[in-house]
Amino acid sequence: MSSKANTTTPKPDDKPTLTPKLRFPEFRDSVGWESKPFAKLFSIGNGRDHKHLAPGDVPVYGSGGYMRSVDEYLYDGESVCIGRKGTINNPMFLTGKFWTVDTLFYTHSFNQCLPKFIFSIFQSIDWLKHNEAGGVPSLSKTNIEKIETAVPSLPEQQKIAECLSTVDELMAAQARKLDALKTHKKGLMQQLFPREGETQPRLRFPNSKMPGSGSAKNSLTVSRR
Repeated sequence: MSSKANTTTPKPDDKPTLTPKLRFPEFRDSVGWESKPFAKLFSIGNGRDHKHLAPGDVPVYGSGGYMRSVDEYLYDGESVCIGRKGTINNPMFLTGKFWTVDTLFYTHSFNQCLPKFIFSIFQSIDWLKHNEAGGVPSLSKTNIEKIETAVPSLPEQQKIAECLSTVDELMAAQARKLDALKTHKKGLMQQLFPREGETQPRLRFPNSKMPGSGSAKNSLTVSRR
């Protein structure tokens, strides 16, 4: 008696699903991710002119980043923004009240997706491949809405967003440490080299040789003039 493997023929209206190679243990037996165009996940809003607005505490953003603060807001809530013109490959995650100018799209009205998860998706996209202009890089709302992405359940989105946010925080902390070291190095260089018009540095090593060379002591101790 011969046996055949059970197979199922997908129905015409079945939606294809995808499964990532790496998945959190609690979701390994869950259904696959569903592919959807951005148009079904959120709406895209246009920025507006800000010149008529009075100074205030609401930040204004363009495709290049923060511009100024005004007394009115265009949107209040979590949003993922992407440049319409100019800098189109630098997604931003904004929360609270803000205003965007006409060079920056913002997203709203999220449907079965979390803004933080969408932000991660935006960060993984090579937006320059979607550039529609020969001169200044540009994106259109229509083409952004056509981009498709795979989306899991809301609990899995939350888990992924939390994980990636933690990594972002660690990277930001390391960047701050690096900036502090660069500032420290700059200060040392200003002290260890003679200033213009001077022949002696403000700080000198106690030995004539650099630390770690020959008979000099392996120490970073410096002495002031």
